[in-house]
Amino acid sequence: MFVAENDPSRQNFLKEQFQISLLIADVEQFGNARCWNEITSASQHIPWPSVFGAGISCKPHSRENNNRKKNKGCIAAGELSAGHTFKYVFAFLKKARPKISFLETVSDVEQEVEDEDGAIGESDAQYMQRELEGAGFEVIRTTFSARLYGSPAERVRWWLVVFDLAPSVTPDVRASVREQFFTIFDNIKIPSEALPIEDMFLFACGHDVYFGGSLGHMR
Repeated sequence: MFVAENDPSRQNFLKEQFQISLLIADVEQFGNARCWNEITSASQHIPWPSVFGAGISCKPHSRENNNRKKNKGCIAAGELSAGHTFKYVFAFLKKARPKISFLETVSDVEQEVEDEDGAIGESDAQYMQRELEGAGFEVIRTTFSARLYGSPAERVRWWLVVFDLAPSVTPDVRASVREQFFTIFDNIKIPSEALPIEDMFLFACGHDVYFGGSLGHMR
């Protein structure tokens, strides 16, 4: 397992909670073949995982940010912490091509951009989906509330599930795989049910041929 985190307190938490072999302090290093490992204090290659997850910085779009309306479109513009994060995460996804990826941020990323004349443009959520689909990924957008899993707070979070199917997979099979993922989402939007990540991963492993034959060994 490897992680990217620049906050020292969060780095310590991650090291305490998980068996991490690689800790990257700056997401910009995702754009390189090599990175600096904060655990070993040495340079090394960045591994190409089969399963990848990333939180896109929520600060520009957070409802606690009084400037959030002005920050709409910052991801598309490659600006602020959210645009910075997605830029390098997207570069890594295009290069490493993980079979399943999960991107997460606050739900206000869905708010559409409006110019001075009132014309409506695409939201940052739409921009990220368009860029990923343009790079050949299948993409599902959805939201989940922490309240479904026992939290007293609502804390709605926005998710992109990104999967990279083998080039030989036909359009009808691609549609079937998307439908299977949507079914998993529907089944877990019930209080006390498990998070969907494990179910999606097990489904992918069981249909390994769709993903180029690279997941079966991880089942």
